[in-house]
Amino acid sequence: MTQADFINAVYQSDATREMKISKATIKQVLLYASLTGLELLRRGIDVPLFELGVIKPVVRAAREARNPRTGDVVNIPEHYATQYRPSKAVKNALKGVPDA
Repeated sequence: MTQADFINAVYQSDATREMKISKATIKQVLLYASLTGLELLRRGIDVPLFELGVIKPVVRAAREARNPRTGDVVNIPEHYATQYRPSKAVKNALKGVPDA
């Protein structure tokens, strides 16, 4: 699904029709929500995704890895990554969904 497809899906939902929100407004709200989420992650704050779950920043420890082609040891420094924790609603919604 592309961003445009997602905006169309939101636009065609019953709640959006009742509120008479334009596609442009939906796009702006989603953009600003995403930018705010990125800023919160930069500050080390968890980002709630309402009924979907939470994205949280986590520290990955420094480690050694190997280059599979040459076998040389490569040092990977400590860095930040994100972790997604799905909500109970997401877990329940995906029960019984066949593997893609």
